[in-house]
Amino acid sequence: MRSLSLSEINDRIASTTAKDVENVMYVFDFDDTLALTDSAVYLIRNGVRSKLTAAQYAAHVPSDDDQFDYSDFSTLVNARSTELIKFVKHINELNGHVYILSARTTDGPIHEFVAIHQLSVKRTTALANGDPTRKKETIEQWIKEHSPSRIEFFDDSIRNVELVHSLNSMVDVEIVCWHVKE
Repeated sequence: MRSLSLSEINDRIASTTAKDVENVMYVFDFDDTLALTDSAVYLIRNGVRSKLTAAQYAAHVPSDDDQFDYSDFSTLVNARSTELIKFVKHINELNGHVYILSARTTDGPIHEFVAIHQLSVKRTTALANGDPTRKKETIEQWIKEHSPSRIEFFDDSIRNVELVHSLNSMVDVEIVCWHVKE
């Protein structure tokens, strides 16, 4: 597991060649990894509604009586690309395989973002679930379906990164995980 600040992206672009992307799955989280948005999750606890940013939600440890409203994530709310978009475009130029894996409830806003930025994405998946085990399970399934030689996983949530990184001891594929930070 490695940390990658968004300011280090140019170094990563310069060091990645066509040979590096052969049979590699590049899997990116969407919110706060590829895109910054003003979308929020609304937490309802004991009848009180409070607003959580995507980053706050990723770090939130839910209690049994928590309820969540994800309605903001059904659209793009003031979406801006992060510096990581340059790396995705570089992978596209090298004919690499880009996947987007999100906890969002629908992938429509992701498709809209992909079209706006003219990205080539092999697959977008909206899990409609913020449980980090769902990302791990999805990547396990993709390994079975596509047999990549390596996976590079990029996410702003350390919990997601740690769980996906734990797959290294369970599968016969190298998984390099990047914790993306501002």
